Amino acid sequence: MRAFNLAEARIVERNYCQTHINRRLRIIGLLIVSALLVCIASFICKAVFAVETRQTKSKLAHAQDLCVDSKQKMQILNTRIAERKWQAQLAAESGRWLDVFDSVTARVPNDVWLDSIKNSPAESKLTISGRAASFNSIVTFINTLRCANNFSDVQLESAKAASGEQMTSIDFTLELTLKDGAKQTSNAASANTPPDTSTDAAQQSTSTRDQAEPARARVPDVPGAGR
Repeated sequence: MRAFNLAEARIVERNYCQTHINRRLRIIGLLIVSALLVCIASFICKAVFAVETRQTKSKLAHAQDLCVDSKQKMQILNTRIAERKWQAQLAAESGRWLDVFDSVTARVPNDVWLDSIKNSPAESKLTISGRAASFNSIVTFINTLRCANNFSDVQLESAKAASGEQMTSIDFTLELTLKDGAKQTSNAASANTPPDTSTDAAQQSTSTRDQAEPARARVPDVPGAGR
């Protein structure tokens, strides 16, 4: 039997410990390197993600600017389209009213003079003011208007004798109601017309017609019959 050698046992034990220590140091070193690699990779990923985030935000802001610009252009186009539709409706409605005015002025007797013709699109009515040489002339004018196809009713609102320097005339006011077809057309056009714009256009159209109608009414130059 071999005798126990204490020195040899200690050498073996020391070598065994040194081996385990070296192995653990290598493991620790690997862990440290791995941790460093993970930190570096994390930093790189974070930097790349930050750059992509800035680029994405920049693209999103640009897309939002384009969207806002497109909306503004669309609003401008819609406004222009609405204005053109309104202008077309106004032109069509103005043409209808001009036809009505022509129908009135074409039936004015020689001894009747018109001062003004005012239209009311909302009620499809005309108000005619003027003067006549006699009541019979007014009656003749009313009967002639009632024979027209444009009007469903013609009423004498007022009649008053007025004395001038050289003659006596009758101031009168008539109210004409258009037939149902013209009324429905007028109401439909009024419903599709912008409130503010339609009011100004109606006032301008009425003012222009009031100034232009007496010229078409074959008004003679009568002393004392001022306009």
